[in-house]
Parts: sequence; structure tokens; C-alpha cells
Amino acid sequence: MKALICILLIAWTPAFADEVFRVSRVVEAAGEGAERMTFKAGDHEEVLFVEKAVVVGAADVEQAQAEILPSMRGISIRLKPDGAKKMEAVTGEMRLGAERLAVVVDGKPVFAPVVQAKLGVGIWIEGFDDLTDEQLKELARKIAGRPPGDPGANQPKVKRPEQKWEPYTDEEYQQIKARREKIGIFHLDKVPSDEELSASLQKGMSVDEVVKVFGRPYLPSPDIGPEVLGLSYKIAPERRTESPDGRAVEDGFRVHLRNGKVTGWSHSYSNSPRELKPVGREAPSLRMTAPEIEGPVEEADLLDYFEKVDVENPRQKINRTDLEDLLALCSMLDSWSGQEEADERLIRADCDLMETMAIHFPEIEALRKEAKEGKILVSALSEAVAPYLTGRKPLPVADPKDE
Repeated sequence: MKALICILLIAWTPAFADEVFRVSRVVEAAGEGAERMTFKAGDHEEVLFVEKAVVVGAADVEQAQAEILPSMRGISIRLKPDGAKKMEAVTGEMRLGAERLAVVVDGKPVFAPVVQAKLGVGIWIEGFDDLTDEQLKELARKIAGRPPGDPGANQPKVKRPEQKWEPYTDEEYQQIKARREKIGIFHLDKVPSDEELSASLQKGMSVDEVVKVFGRPYLPSPDIGPEVLGLSYKIAPERRTESPDGRAVEDGFRVHLRNGKVTGWSHSYSNSPRELKPVGREAPSLRMTAPEIEGPVEEADLLDYFEKVDVENPRQKINRTDLEDLLALCSMLDSWSGQEEADERLIRADCDLMETMAIHFPEIEALRKEAKEGKILVSALSEAVAPYLTGRKPLPVADPKDE
């Protein structure tokens, strides 16, 4: 599910400028309205021309929270309604799969991702391997405009059992891969070397010929035509190369196009860790049927998907894995970018998933009781589940010994 979330991944580079946080467009060449910046990721260095105009900045941030969990570590940013509208407007007019945004923290670009889908209210940034947990919390406070050591961000954490992690088996990986491809998300099993790319790709090849060799690209644009400038291929999270020192390593490649024909190719890099599974994690037990997503995943309506999930018995006993998966779905709803007027998105209070969650989470039951015209604000749902996602509240597992 994490793969569906609209994410900006960043590699942290310390800096000491006055500019705390902003997102701006990357342009192809220097100009009066752009500034030259050097972006560093591990051993790799790239010159970027970043527009001085700000898409969203620190003033547009409503919340910034450090998330420090075994399975994820980074900063979750929620934009104010006006900021979400600005982000949607700008990314909505960009060429998906071709144009880039630069995330600037403390005056330096920390990442410049290619925009794969229209972004909205939620931004997730990670890759802060050089920061301690407390430094990460301070940075989140700074981005949110809170004073250092804000007591509201230092609520006591619930003590969690020590968790160990292990790689997925080949059988488990194939099952995960099949589920992803069913909803239109495709990954590489391995990253081809320069020699393998040079042997398989030739200038002048068509998009269809590239797809015949490497399969469908990761999150392709809805219409792959002459205006699309590239196809991105990414390694599966479970197959990433480990980098003990935190430096960026090859995580895929990009095929460059012009007028629908190949003009070249290059590797992409990331310092994101390999995705592992918790040792002893229970298999999900919640019996439900989810609708298939038709067409490109970035065009999907996740609210409609959420509301159409059919739960066999909302009152059935569920385990920790089920609770974690339900929380992940709620988190996705808040970050999903395919909806307009992000601050006004509503979800049916009587859908099966909301009924199921209300049985286990009193905050959601309260939202259902207070629902106006049978609808709940997605933003209110996100706020209700946030303490469970960040560990400030324990998961309501039925059997106390599971805690």
C-alpha cells in the first residue's frame, strides 16, 4: 500500500541558510527567474536550475510531524488548504513522468523527483540517515514553525516490543508483486547494468519496443505518446541493494524519449533501505473483497475504492496486521492526490471499512456519530488515526498478550 502514496523521497544534506522549506519547479536552463543549485545524493552530484518562484513554502505547512517507527522514518507534512490547492494546480499542469520539482530545506535542494502524478495535501519526506531521532523531531518542528522542544510534539511514546526484521521469501515476494501488478504498479526484479542496458536499448526504438524488452514502466503516464519525455523503471522495494553507509545506490533507470523515440538512458539512484518484513508477523485475517483498479493507478479514485471494499463481517475478530493495514489505508486517503478540493474531501460514514474501524478505534466511532449527512472529512479521519500511526497510542489488539 505504501507504493500508492504520493511521496517525495529526499536525501538529507545539512545546511544553514535561512530558508526553512519550499518546493519549486526545476527548469532545463538558467534564466532570470531561476537559480543554479547543486544537488548531492551520496557520491553523486547534479547541477539543477530551480525556479525562485515558490510552489509551496513553510507558510503553507499546516502540520509537520517526525515519524520514527521500525518500518518508516521521516517527516510527514500536511499542507494548509490553500497550499494543497497550489500544489494540485502546479503539478496538474506539469508533464507527468518528465518534469521535476525540487524540495529545498534550509536553502539547499535535498531531492528533485520526477513528478509521476498530481500531488495534493500530503507530502512524505525520508532519507534522514545523518540525523538523530531528536534532530529529526527538531527539523519537523522547524518546518511547522513550532518553537524548539515544543511539548506538543513530545508526547510520551507507547513502549513497543522489540521488533526484528527479515527479507521476504521468493514466494512472498512473488505474491506481493502479483498484487501490485493487479492494480497497475510494476517494478524490476533487478537493476540492469550499463552493459545490459546498452545491449538491450538502441536510439530510435519506439516505446512499444522498450516495453517489449523491460515490461511496463513504474507508474507510467496515462497516455504514453510523443509528449512523454521518459519512462521510469524502479527496483522492487523488497529487492533494493543494501547500503550500510547510507550512500545512494542504483535503484532503476530512465529511458529518455523525444517524439516517442529513444534518445538515451541513465540510471537513477536512491538511499532508501530494502523493505523487510517483521519476524513473526501474523498473516492478515480480515475477510474482505477489494475492487480491482482499472487503468493507470494514478487516475484511480481511492475514495471510491475505499468505499467499495466489501467486508464479510465488520465485527469479526482481527489481528495486529489487520489493524496496521487499515491504518495504512486511512493514511493513503489523506495523501492521495487525485482529488480536487483536498481540504473538503468526504467519505461515507457507513461504508464497510469505516464500520469495521469504528468497532476497534473509538475516535472513528465518534466521527461516525458526528457525521453530517452521513459523510466524514478525510482530514478528520487522518487526525484521528495519527496517534496510532506514530506510536503515541497502542493498537487496540484484542488479546492483551499481543501487545
